[in-house]
Amino acid sequence: MKISFLFLIVFLLSACLNGADDLFDKDYYEKTTKINFPDNYTTLATVDNGEFLTLTILKLSKSDCISFINNYNFSPVRTHKLELIGLNWLDKKYQNLLGKNMLVKEKWFDNGTGWIYLMDTSNFKLYCQINYPDKEE
Repeated sequence: MKISFLFLIVFLLSACLNGADDLFDKDYYEKTTKINFPDNYTTLATVDNGEFLTLTILKLSKSDCISFINNYNFSPVRTHKLELIGLNWLDKKYQNLLGKNMLVKEKWFDNGTGWIYLMDTSNFKLYCQINYPDKEE
């Protein structure tokens, strides 16, 4: 009994100590979107609900931010309200989005799947959301 209790404590502590970097599947994002991330970034938050979306917020350097925007032809956000549904699963400090300096790159498909990247050029944060395709029943 003591061994199983000790194992449970160790498991819970290790699960709590895993950072956002451990959860961010860089290869999946790059393969799906055909967009490669810079070598240096910090993963601020990530969520994958396992059913219909994954969202990650990365912090880039100023120079990487500028290069990233230019390399992938980001454009100004044209709507006053653009929502990333994945933000609802993140800590409240990441849910306030869309300042004046937002750029977007996105691709959507007829079945409602796709991805959207938003770059906040005032603080060099990249918001990346991928919607998974519906599974055929």
